[in-house]
Amino acid sequence: MTPLPYPEAAATLPPTTFAGALLGVLRLLATILLVAVGTVVLLLSALIPGRIQDARLAMWVSVWISRIFLAITGLKVDARGAEVLRAHSGFVFFNHVSYMDIVVLLSIRPVRFLATAGVRKIPGIGWMATAVGTVYVDRGEGSSREAARERMKAAVARSPTPIALAPEGGVRHGPLVSPFRHGAFEVARDADAEILLAVIDFLPRGRFAWLERESLVRAYWRLGARTTPVVARIVALPPASGVTVAPPEAAARSEARMDAALQSLWREDATQDLARG
Repeated sequence: MTPLPYPEAAATLPPTTFAGALLGVLRLLATILLVAVGTVVLLLSALIPGRIQDARLAMWVSVWISRIFLAITGLKVDARGAEVLRAHSGFVFFNHVSYMDIVVLLSIRPVRFLATAGVRKIPGIGWMATAVGTVYVDRGEGSSREAARERMKAAVARSPTPIALAPEGGVRHGPLVSPFRHGAFEVARDADAEILLAVIDFLPRGRFAWLERESLVRAYWRLGARTTPVVARIVALPPASGVTVAPPEAAARSEARMDAALQSLWREDATQDLARG
């Protein structure tokens, strides 16, 4: 059975109880404190040279911050193939369904993300993004797009820390993946880098929705103001491979693999529901 898309699932959530609201306030305050302290530690760690395994110290600080944040929210991560993710370099392509995707990925291992060039100029946020190795691109046509691809190729060659990106082009609401953009596969091909696919799914999905024109605080309140358990599932899909066919065909094959993995999770959910029933 195919589940509801995330926004529709959010409409089915029960009203917030008093206990849920109280927990929501406590989680929000703890998150604000974590962001404040974590920002200072992250910026200071960026000044320390050297690497731990394949990543700079600041990247590992972002991993620890992510794990603390998950503990605050009470989110359990069911990571299948975590060792595959930890051993991988190159690209990690994931389905982008929630603002929590990045936190879940970072809780497993250091990864770099893409951001628009304008993010670098935002005081505070730009400093933190640079500290964790963010790869900046200009979203545009023609020469700017080619320049973005060249920067990504250079970023792959510069560090073994994988670059995580959503080939759908942004947050999509599921339940299946949206059509992948071909440019990401062209970059991986030109950089001679391997791609590891990873699918992400949350339970209950409505708690993790990020609705159109909704503030991040409001979206987080939907997750934090609850007394019930929540789970994030991330499944790595080995083997990692390079792009050996035309990018449009590589994109279509990747879409099919990720859709099949999501449908497998949903069949697993249905089996467990039957067993409980």
